[in-house]
Amino acid sequence: MAQIQSQLLTQPDKKWSCRARSWLFELLDLVQCGYQALTSAADREAPIPRVLGYIAAHLSESLPIDRLSRVSGLNRSALTAQFRAYTGTSISAYISEKRFDIVKKQLAFTNLSLKEIAAINGYSSSPYLVRICKGKTGRTPLEYRAFMQRRRQEAGKEPPR
Repeated sequence: MAQIQSQLLTQPDKKWSCRARSWLFELLDLVQCGYQALTSAADREAPIPRVLGYIAAHLSESLPIDRLSRVSGLNRSALTAQFRAYTGTSISAYISEKRFDIVKKQLAFTNLSLKEIAAINGYSSSPYLVRICKGKTGRTPLEYRAFMQRRRQEAGKEPPR
């Protein structure tokens, strides 16, 4: 929230609104994850929903298994097994997918540079993010951005530029 407020108040450069929008999407994802974790009283204290909430709140950080193990109160192997049973995927694949979901939103709805998007989301470099994006979407990040802008224009949700 402080980052969004800072960008709104100071408007430090021409991409301030893109950053604020990006953080707003992250905040909405965090709220959704928290809501899902709280909807069932039985799940409230369960280790995996706790870990999912922690991951959502700390996606831009390094998330080693040891830290997630401490959050869950489970050892590494129990955490890994229970996480896969609960989500149907591995911890690293889940984190990668959640990070890439944010990247897709940033590409689709902001004009942030690829370098900035990579840095915000914990990717080691822009070229690495290009490879990930191409592998997951079949498009480079710039192609994906253009594709999503065309889709919005065709749907009538955004006037042509």
